[in-house]
Amino acid sequence: YEVHVKMDNSLEYQPVECAIVINAAGAWSGQVAELAGIGKGPPGTLQGTKLPVEPRKRYVYMWHCPQGPGLETPLVTDTNGVYFRREGLGNNYVGGRSPTEEEEPDPADLEVDHDFFQNKVWPHLAQRVPAFEGLKVTGRW
Repeated sequence: YEVHVKMDNSLEYQPVECAIVINAAGAWSGQVAELAGIGKGPPGTLQGTKLPVEPRKRYVYMWHCPQGPGLETPLVTDTNGVYFRREGLGNNYVGGRSPTEEEEPDPADLEVDHDFFQNKVWPHLAQRVPAFEGLKVTGRW
């Protein structure tokens, strides 16, 4: 194989020969594969098979709740998609919920949606675990 790399200190692309190319672009590996021509070849061939990876943005929240579930609490996933688990010994919990297709946020926007927790996650948490009614969000990413 031969790949072409643009170096920071040059305006030109330099060819690099290699036996194997590893696409380590994570959530954007589908887009990088497409740039390399993968998925654009004849149907039924390796080059014609698209790499089915798309970036998806998810929010995870951390909260403190002294009266929350105890140390034995497993990872809990409700039927509505809200999940949480205890984090350590300090009465902290992490959790969230995947957005619906209509709610899907732009993965390029790196901001955390605080309203998503208030409107889509917290009401379900408080319904499932009444102690979470008074939780305090301490972190988010």
